[in-house]
Amino acid sequence: MLIGRSITKRIKWKLTKVIRDLKQSPSGNLDKNVKAGQFTPLNDVDIAKELLMFLEHLEGITSAVKSDHILNLFQEVDGNLPQDKGAITSPIKEFLAMDHEQQML
Repeated sequence: MLIGRSITKRIKWKLTKVIRDLKQSPSGNLDKNVKAGQFTPLNDVDIAKELLMFLEHLEGITSAVKSDHILNLFQEVDGNLPQDKGAITSPIKEFLAMDHEQQML
C-alpha cells in the first residue's frame, strides 16, 4: 500500500507506533511509482502540518516520541506523552511559523 497525498487523510488517525519521515531511494520501487505518477510524496511543510495534527490529537496515550534518524525533518523532537506534548510540538510549530525562505534552509 502506498501512502501519499491522495490517501494520507484516510489513515492519519490510525498511526500508533512510529512517526518517521519518508525518504526514497533513487533505485527503489517507490521512486518508480513517483516517476509513474502513482505516488506523490509530501513536501516538508505538509509533513510538518500532518505530524503536528497527529500529535495534537493524541489523547490518552502514554508513550515516548523520538526523532531517531538523521534524515528526519525534526531531529529535536523528543519526549514522553502526555507530559511533554508542548515540548514535542514546539519545534514543529516554530518551523511552520517561519517564512518560506527560512523553511528551505
